[in-house]
Amino acid sequence: MDASSGNDENGSNGSDASASNGPDSVHFGWNNDMADEESYDAQEDSGESDWLGKEHLLSDDDDELNAIGTHFRVVKKKIRNKTVQAADLEPPFILGSVVENEIQDTNEEAGNDANRADENVLNENEACGIGDNEANGADEREIQGNEASLVGLSTGEETDYLGSSDVGSYETDSDGDFVSRKTTKIRIVPQLRLLDMMRLGMEELNVELNKQLCSRAKKWAEEKIKGNISHEFNKLFDYVLALRIADPDGSFDLVVERPTATDIPKFRRFYVCFGALKEGFKRYCRPVIGVDGCFLKGSLKGEILSAVGKDSNNQIFPVAWAYVEVENRESWAWFLNHLKDDLNLANGDNLTLLSDMQKGLLEEVSMCLPHVEHRYCARHMYANWKKDHKGGDLQLLFWNCCKATTQPLFQKHADKIGKLKPKAYADLMVRDPSHWSKAFFSTRSKCDAIDNNFSEAFNSAIIGARFKSIISMFEDIRHYVMHSLVEHKKKSISWRGEICPRIAKKLEEHKVRSSFCHVTWNGADGYEVMHHEDSFVVDVKGWKCTCRVWDLTGIPCLHAICVILYREESLENYVLHLYKK
Repeated sequence: MDASSGNDENGSNGSDASASNGPDSVHFGWNNDMADEESYDAQEDSGESDWLGKEHLLSDDDDELNAIGTHFRVVKKKIRNKTVQAADLEPPFILGSVVENEIQDTNEEAGNDANRADENVLNENEACGIGDNEANGADEREIQGNEASLVGLSTGEETDYLGSSDVGSYETDSDGDFVSRKTTKIRIVPQLRLLDMMRLGMEELNVELNKQLCSRAKKWAEEKIKGNISHEFNKLFDYVLALRIADPDGSFDLVVERPTATDIPKFRRFYVCFGALKEGFKRYCRPVIGVDGCFLKGSLKGEILSAVGKDSNNQIFPVAWAYVEVENRESWAWFLNHLKDDLNLANGDNLTLLSDMQKGLLEEVSMCLPHVEHRYCARHMYANWKKDHKGGDLQLLFWNCCKATTQPLFQKHADKIGKLKPKAYADLMVRDPSHWSKAFFSTRSKCDAIDNNFSEAFNSAIIGARFKSIISMFEDIRHYVMHSLVEHKKKSISWRGEICPRIAKKLEEHKVRSSFCHVTWNGADGYEVMHHEDSFVVDVKGWKCTCRVWDLTGIPCLHAICVILYREESLENYVLHLYKK
C-alpha cells in the first residue's frame, strides 16, 4: 500500500473522495454497538486517570537500550585491555547512531573471549524477549516490541501481524568468529543530533568520530526506518482485521484512495475507538469532550486527531483517536461524525466540547453537533489577544473575566479592561463570552474547565509514538491507554472514602475557606451566607448557590459547605455521584 499523506492545505482529491462511500474511495471499517457490561469489567473502577510516567511504561525498546549498553561496555573493556584495537573496528563502531559493525579478533584467545562476551549479551537479550526466528539458528533476529503482537482483549490470544523486521537484527558469520549487531538507536531517539553522536562515541568507546561519518550513519538508519514504514503500510489491512477480531465492539475505519480496481490503494485515514472506551465514557464520565490535533514528528507525515474526556477523578480519559493526512474541515467532519455515532451524541444535547479553535473545526462542530456547548480554550485565546495587548494588568483582568462565575462579576472586570484600553476590550468581545467565560457556561455538564489542557496532556503522553510508523504508533497508543487504565484501577482500590482523591482535596480546600462565612437561616430550606462583604443564597435541596460554583461543578462551594455543616449533615451526600468510585 502506498503511504501517501496528502499534506495539502485543502486536502487532496483522494481525501475528498474518501470521506464518502462513493466509487472513488474504499472504506475498510466496522462500527459496532456498545460493548456488553462484561467488556468493561477489567477497567470499570479505574478512577484516577493520572497518566503514567515513562518509567511505568517499559517496552521492548527499553530492553533493547539496556542490551545495547551492555554490549557497548563489553567492547569498551576490550579496547581498554587491548584485546581489540579501535583501528580493528572497520567500518567504525558507532554508539548513539545506527551501526555496531563487525568486531574481529586477531588471535584465538581474544576470539574466544569475544564470543563468550557476545553470547552473554545474546542471552541477556533473549531474557528480554529476543529469541530464534530461524530453525537453523543462523540468524538471531529481534522481534520489534512496537510492531509484533496484538493481544486479544477477549480471548487473550496473541496474533503476530508483522513478524520480524530487518531493522535491528543479530547476524553471525559462518565461521562463528564474531557477532555483529546492527541496531537502530535513531529509531528510539529520532531527534539524536550529530554532535551528540560524536560525544557519545568519545565518552563510551574512546573513538573520535567526525560529522561526515555520523551523518552517513544517520542516513543509513533513516533508510532502514523508511523501509520499515513501507512494510507496515502493507500490513494495515491485516492490522484492522486483527483489531476487529480482538474487539468486536470497537470502531475501526481505514480509508484509502483507489480510483480504479487496478490502482495501488493509497492510505488516507485511520480511526480507532475501542468498545471499552466507548462504554467507559458513557457510564463513568461527565459529558465533556476535548478535541485536538497534533503533528507527527517522524518520517511519517500527517496529524493525530483525538477526543479526550474527564473521568471521576477529574483526569483525562481517552475516547478515540485517528490519523488524518491534513487538518481541515473535511477531516474534522469525518472524525466528528465517527465520534457522534460511537457515543450516540445525536445533535450534541447535554454535551460540552472544548477545542483550540482549530482550522475548520468551528464550522464543522456547528454542523455536526448543532446543540453542543462549544467552549474555546482561554489559554489559546489569550495567546492571540496579548499579541496586540500586552501588560500585566490586562493579563490579570483577562483571567478574572474568564474565571468569573457570575455575569455581574464578569462585567465588572470587563469594564476595567475597557477603561484601561478600549481597543483591548473591543478585540476581546469579538468572541462571544459564552464560549470562554464561566459566567455564561451551562451547568448541564458539571464541568467549569476554561482550557483544553487535558487534550494537550494526551498529546504529550503519546509524543514518543508520534515519531514512529503507522502500526507501531497506533500500537504504542493502545498499549499506553491499556496499561494506564489497569494501573488506575489498582490505585482506586486503595482509595479511602467514596469520593475520588482530587475531588476530596478540592472539597477540603472549600471547607477551609468556609470558616470565614456566616449563615442566616430563613426557617425553611433557604440560607443566606455572608462571606466578607458579599451575600449569597444557598438552596440545599436544589444543590444551588448564587455564586454558581456548585451549579457548575457538582462540588459544594464554600458557601454551601458552611450551610451543610450548619445543618450537621455529611458533605459526601451533596457531591455529584460521578465523582464517587
